[in-house]
Amino acid sequence: MPAHELFDLERLVEERQMELEVWGEFDEEIGGAPAGGNSAGETAFTDLPEFIPFAGLDGNLLFIDTHCNAVRSCRLP
Repeated sequence: MPAHELFDLERLVEERQMELEVWGEFDEEIGGAPAGGNSAGETAFTDLPEFIPFAGLDGNLLFIDTHCNAVRSCRLP
């Protein structure tokens, strides 16, 4: 993670809100499944409310997966 900027709380909230808004619009356009419902570690093909960005570089974000199950809190690139 040396190249990524670690977010403070304000930036984390801003990035998360932006991701939820952008992906929510995209999901509506393509008729995607509602956010949530996947288990931690499963491919979601979208941003989920359970994904919390904690660092980033040039629009590439690192996330914590906060699903409640055996593989929760895994870092996802």
